[in-house]
Amino acid sequence: MTLAERIDQLVERHGSLRALARVMGCSPPYICRLRSGVTKNPGPAVLRKLGLRRVVHYELLKKESPE
Repeated sequence: MTLAERIDQLVERHGSLRALARVMGCSPPYICRLRSGVTKNPGPAVLRKLGLRRVVHYELLKKESPE
């Protein structure tokens, strides 16, 4: 689930973006910036309020074989 999808879910549950902002204790513009990707990497407190946690994935870099 992406951050935008989770915010959309919560907006639907609370009825409006303004209502979600009030419940989370954030400003509506901040939530809009999170949803659109303008603001990245929200802190742990904001993630907790959204019911999310940060997950980091690592993948092995593939080296090109010498020819």
